[in-house]
Amino acid sequence: MEWLTKPEEIKVKQGDRVKVGETLSDSTAQRERLEARRNQLQIAINQMSLPLPPIQQPPTPSFSEEEAAIAKARNDLALVEREIQSAPPLRFKMDYLNIIHDQDKIQRRQQLQEKRIKTQIAIDSAIARLNAAKTRYQQQIYRHSLEMMTYQTSLQRQQYELASLVKQSQEVEKELAELSIVRFSYRDPTRTPYAGRVRRVKIISQTDRVITAEITLDVRDGG
Repeated sequence: MEWLTKPEEIKVKQGDRVKVGETLSDSTAQRERLEARRNQLQIAINQMSLPLPPIQQPPTPSFSEEEAAIAKARNDLALVEREIQSAPPLRFKMDYLNIIHDQDKIQRRQQLQEKRIKTQIAIDSAIARLNAAKTRYQQQIYRHSLEMMTYQTSLQRQQYELASLVKQSQEVEKELAELSIVRFSYRDPTRTPYAGRVRRVKIISQTDRVITAEITLDVRDGG
């Protein structure tokens, strides 16, 4: 009795005369197909087992340059404010008199006011650069969170596909093992150890993948 996968694998029929060592059944094609499938699955498993490219953490932010620029601009503004406060007062209450007699003082006051405006602009610009740098960092954090979500999804998909491939491989191994299961007391179940005439070929049982066949020989007719 032997386990096969297709009735066509039985190479003898009732009434055939067989010699010692003659082939009774042949599952070579099925075995080769399964072995090729096993190799394909193993390659796919090896590829699917490769680790995913790691997601890089955003670099630790440093706002020292922007903060230093703000501190410098504020210090410059404080100096300008002190210069304005310490500037000599105008001598007259009438503007036209000051224009006539304190022209230098007026020009100095104008220069200090312009310097004050420029220094305030420098502060505002430095603050804007700091805020922009913080915004860029927040965007990096957000992109990183999206990348991590994508990474986790890809990892779950990889694990699912890997499990599916492993299951398919196990099924192929099971089929190969079933091809190798024998119900004979001699070494090669596919060849007859005796000469004789095939008395009966009987299918004992059949499932979706395995056929159990019984071949009865009349060894008295082995001449």
